Amino acid sequence: MAEWTVIIKNNSGSDFLVEDIGVDFQDGSTVNLDEEAGFAEIADSDDLKNALTAGTLVLNDGSADLSPADAVSYLSRIHRKFLEDNYFNKVELGTPGSATIDYENIANAPTFEYAFWYDNVKFRVEGIGLSTAPASPETGDVYVDDADHYQKYDGSAWQDLGLALSGDRVIDLSSGVQDIMEFDGSAWAIGEPDLKSNAAVTVTDDGDDRAARYVYNKTEGEWKKDYDVDFDPHLKRGDHAIKHDADQVEVANAYSNIGSGANDDVETVLAAIDTKIGTIEGGNLSDINIQNGIVYGRDVTRNKWMGPREDFIFSRSGNTKRTYLMIGNVPSNQGGVRLQRNMTITGISAQLDASGSCTVEVRKNDGVTPIATLSINSAEGAHSNAVNIDVSEGDFLQVYVDGSSAVKSPTVKVTAAYNGGSL
Repeated sequence: MAEWTVIIKNNSGSDFLVEDIGVDFQDGSTVNLDEEAGFAEIADSDDLKNALTAGTLVLNDGSADLSPADAVSYLSRIHRKFLEDNYFNKVELGTPGSATIDYENIANAPTFEYAFWYDNVKFRVEGIGLSTAPASPETGDVYVDDADHYQKYDGSAWQDLGLALSGDRVIDLSSGVQDIMEFDGSAWAIGEPDLKSNAAVTVTDDGDDRAARYVYNKTEGEWKKDYDVDFDPHLKRGDHAIKHDADQVEVANAYSNIGSGANDDVETVLAAIDTKIGTIEGGNLSDINIQNGIVYGRDVTRNKWMGPREDFIFSRSGNTKRTYLMIGNVPSNQGGVRLQRNMTITGISAQLDASGSCTVEVRKNDGVTPIATLSINSAEGAHSNAVNIDVSEGDFLQVYVDGSSAVKSPTVKVTAAYNGGSL
């Protein structure tokens, strides 16, 4: 929107708070209000308008001080321009791609319902039982002649597609409400007597030899195209069949035995699936191991099946030296974290409130010998993700901070993964 200059002067003799925008104007001050608040807030502020009307505050538009009436009029113009720039006009709404609508801002908008699906229809026809072809046809137009044959225009001539079959359904574009008509083998009748406003249907061929979805606008009595539904590129045959067996689905340009021209039974062919994303190498199914419903991945560095990871946090507030850290509100030497499964400690990290030196010791089962350590040397923290220490179901972990001088407010994270056994 256009930039507006809104300078507010307070010469009233006392401070004044415009409450609905939260700006306090000190006595004798001059404030560029457009730098303190948005134009929407300024234009909508009743408190500001009242202060300007009363003469408590003065508005300057960048060139001169305005009278109270002119100041309010100036805010009204800002408000009007703000509305214009934040809503779409009729032309914009009618131009595809030019407007994005938040339907919550539309009054009396219709309720959006789920689609009510009807059985598929074969064509959208220009008429049924016609003795002569429609005038001025377009490529893809279809009609039903007086012998119940489908006639389709290919751009230069009408082509006979054959006799309608019992059970065939079409949309009759020539009827007042574009009825769905159904053929019983000898005559056509309305197939859906009461078309719903949220009806949807798939047209097998809407003129381009491809299927498309249509939805019904009951107010206008018209079917509106929603989108194309084209399965042909995914089928090996290209014969417009409704379905094919799984062994006939084509995966092009992948590996030998799969792709263009292949017709192998997927149950007898070993097919690799390329899971590479960009330059990141993908994985294989052989890298996954599921045990009792838990997914484990191959960790070639540790030579183990590694499952879900858990983080255990130990900390203590204030200066700490040669002390067990807390787990929750309890010193870890009075309990600790009990493990529910066999696990492997894979990482340790520690952070201090200020630079210091200490050794973080991970202990277990009230033992005083550490099973893993991490050193902090004149730093605020340290970490290691190369830890490989196995612990067993039922073990409980504790953390002790050792050092010759106190460190401030240490927080330690111990990361452990479910251990699914050796590779």
